[in-house]
Amino acid sequence: MHKGYKVLFDMQKLIQTTSDSSVYLDRNGVYISFDNLKMQVWENEKRIAPFEFLNFGGYEPTYSKTMFQLLEGCSCVFDIGANIGWFSIHFAKILGPQAAIYAFEPIPSTFEKLATNIKLNAISSIHPINIGFSDHKKRAVFFVDPEESTSASERVTTETEKIEISCDLEKLDDFVSYKNLCVDFIKCDVEGGELFVFLGAQRTLASQRPIICTEMLRKWSRAFNYHPNQIIQLLSSKGYECFTPETNGLKRVLEVTNETDTTNFIFLHKEKHAKFLSNLVIPS
Repeated sequence: MHKGYKVLFDMQKLIQTTSDSSVYLDRNGVYISFDNLKMQVWENEKRIAPFEFLNFGGYEPTYSKTMFQLLEGCSCVFDIGANIGWFSIHFAKILGPQAAIYAFEPIPSTFEKLATNIKLNAISSIHPINIGFSDHKKRAVFFVDPEESTSASERVTTETEKIEISCDLEKLDDFVSYKNLCVDFIKCDVEGGELFVFLGAQRTLASQRPIICTEMLRKWSRAFNYHPNQIIQLLSSKGYECFTPETNGLKRVLEVTNETDTTNFIFLHKEKHAKFLSNLVIPS
């Protein structure tokens, strides 16, 4: 047992490399604390954000910084593919109790973890919803890696062992309509299904023109038989321009090519988001 306790001291050395972080445990679980927030973590998860934060001293820092800047003035945020709540909890901290954060997570076991972390931080402004979005309402089978919930997808995108789980999907437009919402900001990360989320959101995109932060990964979209450029074309038809987050601002993107190594993209509406376009876009 004494040899086993060595991991506690190894962890203490690890957190010295990150700012304002701690790791603690009790009879109910293991927790990571950072920036006055805390999240429970689970033994069978390999790639969740809190572990990545400890491993690398941050989690997608450039993308995160850009998203947090773009939250200015937002009062209704959609976190689509919320997983265990990393971004939802950060969004709520930045915007305060006056904003509403809707955290969508279709996988029931992951949704329970999301709800646990929201409760752990006593955040009432986050509304966890156990559904996903697509281009039509349906009951769909998701393929879930038991050791990597972040890779859950309607398609088999990796060669690791998968569990098949049935989940409820709706159209974003329908959810917005029956909840009577005005959406300011969308973060979307659904492992290849992003195009279908936006196809089911065309009324909202055209009328409300929210900021969009989305993953677009060629190997994921290939499993769904489309190319990320189809998302760029769809959103361009609604008045959006595409960018990648860089350390010094936003870099305009006309298309995704084989040389594109960025996987996170920002879409801003030419008219509604003119202030951000003026202040953040890197001159060509």
